[in-house]
Amino acid sequence: IILLTASYAFINNHVWLLFVCLCLAGLQSALFGPTKYSILPELLKEKELLVGNAFVQAGTFLSIILGTIIGGLLILGDHGDVAISVVLLISAGIGWFSSFFIPVNKSANPGLKLTPNIVKQTYQVFSLGIKHWEIRRVIFAISWFWFLGYVIQSQLYPLTANVLLADEQVAVLLLVMFTIGIGMGALLCGKLMAGEISARLVPYACVAMSILSVDLYFSLNALYHTNQVTDLKKISVFIADARHWRVMIDMLLLSIAAGFYIVPLYTLLQKRVENKLRARTIAANNISNALFMVLASVLVIAVLSIGFEIPDLFWMIAIINFLVAVYIMKIIPKQTLRTLGRVLFRFLYRVDVKGLENYPQDNAPYVIVANHISLLDGPLLMSYMPELPVFAINTDVNKKWWAKIFTQFFEMYPLDATQPMAVKGLVKMLRSGRKVVIFPEGRITSNGALMKIYEGPGKIAELGNAKLLPVRIDGAQYTAFGRLKELVRLRLFPKITITICPPVAIDVPKNIRGNARKLALRRKVYDVMTDMIYRTSNTSGTLYKTLLESKNIYGADHEVLEDLERKPITLGRVLLGSVILGRKLSPYLSAKENVGMLLPNAVATGVSFYALQGLGVVPAMLNFTAGKNSLLSAIDTAKIKTVITSHRFIQLGQLEELENVLKDKVGIIYLEDIKERIGL
Repeated sequence: IILLTASYAFINNHVWLLFVCLCLAGLQSALFGPTKYSILPELLKEKELLVGNAFVQAGTFLSIILGTIIGGLLILGDHGDVAISVVLLISAGIGWFSSFFIPVNKSANPGLKLTPNIVKQTYQVFSLGIKHWEIRRVIFAISWFWFLGYVIQSQLYPLTANVLLADEQVAVLLLVMFTIGIGMGALLCGKLMAGEISARLVPYACVAMSILSVDLYFSLNALYHTNQVTDLKKISVFIADARHWRVMIDMLLLSIAAGFYIVPLYTLLQKRVENKLRARTIAANNISNALFMVLASVLVIAVLSIGFEIPDLFWMIAIINFLVAVYIMKIIPKQTLRTLGRVLFRFLYRVDVKGLENYPQDNAPYVIVANHISLLDGPLLMSYMPELPVFAINTDVNKKWWAKIFTQFFEMYPLDATQPMAVKGLVKMLRSGRKVVIFPEGRITSNGALMKIYEGPGKIAELGNAKLLPVRIDGAQYTAFGRLKELVRLRLFPKITITICPPVAIDVPKNIRGNARKLALRRKVYDVMTDMIYRTSNTSGTLYKTLLESKNIYGADHEVLEDLERKPITLGRVLLGSVILGRKLSPYLSAKENVGMLLPNAVATGVSFYALQGLGVVPAMLNFTAGKNSLLSAIDTAKIKTVITSHRFIQLGQLEELENVLKDKVGIIYLEDIKERIGL
């Protein structure tokens, strides 16, 4: 009815009636908006809610830009008023028809009564929305988005004409980029957050908006002082000028950051409000949005009237926006630091988290037991665990200055092993459904393997009726934050992997008591930790591949082999010797062949072994002390056709008789025959 009346006003040029219809359409939208957002949590699962909001935001801004472009094009054509009227009626018909497909939901508050007193009702709704401080902050954060959007969109046409010296087509281009960018940011947020309802990325999106606003100011200011007053540029001329690309890119990225900013906030608002209050709270948010937009218009008028130029608005917005970002970070410091930790760790250490499907989704208690390999272990778990756990920390460590910093933002529970009563608080947290992190070794490993395991985690898990959740951290031991400086080659930024293993129940029989029970709990935790290390290790790789990995871990200069001659060789020399020897042996051997090795415990034996491994053949170690018959039987069983040995070994071991017998059955390769050529 409203749009039918508007069509009549368009065709008959009744401007006053168009304003009435515009007001009525706005009234209808004000009623529809809260319903649109409040129904989403009832139609979607929790993991789908953020993505659903992303699509709603993207669809909303896409509709706005399509309406702007189509309306602008139609009104310029012949009989534009008739064309617009037809489009309005078709749009209204599509909307009316689509409404029949909206699932019917019961009213969350059927007893709610509306009063005809608009002022009183508006005041009541707004007061209800901002009553709780947490919701009030979310509402004001959303309203800041509309404040920012109003300032930019209201100044796009003056900016285009007076600063960029371009025509209305360029203004439409910038408007299209800004609107599409918000939709892109909304969809990107839905993709990256993967259904997580959290505001952890909001402050960083806010910071990005500030940075881009500053850059937009500098690019606009440079153009403002260099452009010459001529005829307004057409869109083709505008795009051809490389200086304008910086403006367009800034505008697009700014809007993407804005879209990334707004989606989590709307999702939080929907999630944290009771069903019966949700629609009215969203209505309160809309009222706040309107007030912020009015405030934005007053600010723009005031700033421009005292002598500032349009580009100056962007550095002002950047400053205010940065303060908003700081404020949001202050509100959600844990989420902000967790996100910052993820970004830094992913950038520096390429952190990869595996086994997320093993992380429990229920509210049952769990003790997270992790191997302790570096000072980064705690921050890594803080950043990458799906939910923030409580960290049990030694009382002596808790007194250190850096530990006190973390205590300000994260939940640390000082635990004194000498005080049995100290675990009561931790057990109470477990029974309330919290997850607790404990490092069973109690200290950072000094040899790269598991250190002594204590029964504490098992005892706490047993008292708290909790399961153990094993988590392995790998790679951090190779940083300067580990304790393996003298054992491995330290690297600045090695790849770090966090693997979450399936939960394990504590099943120590109840009839075991006293010290025997402590020992049983210690063994249980030890078994869980060793099983975790084994399951998360690469057990399918070849020995030669493991040798190559050892070179990366320990370095090419790490000494690994030494014999009676007391001339140790390094990993690098072993690899080099195995490659060269393998090339010399390859013409005499076939792939997957079993090759006998009749050699002493010497460096050359190790090099030969890995040379054969590198060729893909199977080295079979032959023990001459087993006797001639046993040795020949082993050769027949293993189907060995070639034996590698040494003249010197045959001579010193007085194995000439065995050598003669072997020559009749297999081919023999002597290392001395090729020693000079391979440098062993």
